[in-house]
Amino acid sequence: MRSDCLLALSHLTEGGSEAAKLVLEQLGVGAILGLVEDKSAAFALRVLGNVCSESVPAVDVLVKANGIKKLKSLLTGPFQEDICWIVSNIAIAGNKYLQELLDSDTLKDLCSLAISTESQRTTQEAGWAIANACTSATFPQIKQLIEIGALPAIVKILKNSDAGLKLMILKALYQILMCG
Repeated sequence: MRSDCLLALSHLTEGGSEAAKLVLEQLGVGAILGLVEDKSAAFALRVLGNVCSESVPAVDVLVKANGIKKLKSLLTGPFQEDICWIVSNIAIAGNKYLQELLDSDTLKDLCSLAISTESQRTTQEAGWAIANACTSATFPQIKQLIEIGALPAIVKILKNSDAGLKLMILKALYQILMCG
């Protein structure tokens, strides 16, 4: 029954900010995050991703609830694509959230994953997260991204991506070059 409810919420929150706002207000990110260890993890992650893509306050709640640590711990499991997608949403929510991803080594692990994975979908989702991080980063954050392996990850992603992601990767490379 929990899986069915989360599946319904994942479909409901796909539609836009009103549904995501309602879920955030009524259920809360913390409650959804608590379901990630459940058998319903896939659906809970979809809801989290949808809500975080629509709402900086949701990202804020996720970060304050130790959500980055939880997501990082799941990067080695079966939900890598979903985790990369949520990390991508966190990375573009603001520099303080991006810094949390850097300080927790989540982006470092994600860069390693992008290089080592055989999954095309995981590489693509990791690519979006790395590109979003680079394009929204401050110069000191870009330097950190380079130090943790963003450039080798970008090279692999460029070889295995669609046109939209390639364009975003080129924007990320431009930001890196502007940094010096």
